[in-house]
Amino acid sequence: MTSPLDTLYAAWVEPDTEARRRFPVAQLERSADPDGQVWMQLRYLAGVHGALERGFQTFPGMEDLTTTYRVRDTFFLVRQRIMRPSRPDYGDWIASLGWPDGFDAANDPFRVLVRSGGRNATDRLEFFAPIPLGEGRWRFEFFVRYVRGNEALAPLLAAGQRPKEPLRIVMDTANPHDPQTLAIHDADGETIGYVPAYYNRALHAADRLPDTIEILALNPSPESSAHRLLVACEAELPRDWDITRSHPELAPLPAE
Repeated sequence: MTSPLDTLYAAWVEPDTEARRRFPVAQLERSADPDGQVWMQLRYLAGVHGALERGFQTFPGMEDLTTTYRVRDTFFLVRQRIMRPSRPDYGDWIASLGWPDGFDAANDPFRVLVRSGGRNATDRLEFFAPIPLGEGRWRFEFFVRYVRGNEALAPLLAAGQRPKEPLRIVMDTANPHDPQTLAIHDADGETIGYVPAYYNRALHAADRLPDTIEILALNPSPESSAHRLLVACEAELPRDWDITRSHPELAPLPAE
C-alpha cells in the first residue's frame, strides 16, 4: 500500500479569461505526532499575490499571508471535498478514481484531492501534488487536461473507450499563452489533451521527454471528462531538482 501523501498544493483558477491561468496559492502539509494525533498545516505561496490581483479571496479565518495555520486532523476546505463512507455511492466514487474497494479516503485525503481535482461549486480551487522521486526517476501522475471539447478524445470517453496507444508527449510551441505547453498524442499523432501546466517546467528540465505514457484509469461516466483519463509517466531529472526552483510561485511566503 502506498504511503499517504503528506504534501499538497492548492491552486486558484482565474475566471472568465481565455488563458484560465492557474495560480498556486497555498501549500498544505499533513503529519502525525508520536501518539498518532494527525495535524494539518497551511502556508500561503508566492503565487497568491497574482491571484489576489485577479479576485482570489484568502481562506476564511486565514487572512494573514505570513502566518502558518495548523489544525488537528483536517482543514474544512479539505474535509468538504472528501465523500463520506456512509454515502451509498461512496464505493462507486472510489472506483471512479481508480482505487479498489476498501481504499480509505479519510486516511489519504491529499491523494484523493489529486485524483478528484477537489473542485467545489463554491470556489475555483484545484489541487496537485509534488513530484515524487522513486528508484532514481521522477514519476508524474495526472489527469489529461482539456479533453472536454476535444474532437479526438471526448467521443471515446463518452463511449467508455481508451485512446489509441502508445501515448506520447510532444511540445506544442504554437500555444499563444504558454510556449512550454506539452501536448499528448495518441498512436495516430492526434492531440488528445495536454499535460497540466504545473508539470511543464519539470518535463522541460528532463534530459528528454518521456517516451511512453501509461494509462492508469479510464473513469466511467458520468465522471467529468476533465477527470476521466488518468495517466502516468516517468522522467530523468537532475538529482538536485526542486519544483520550487523552476516554479517560483510555489515558494512559501516568509513568516514575519
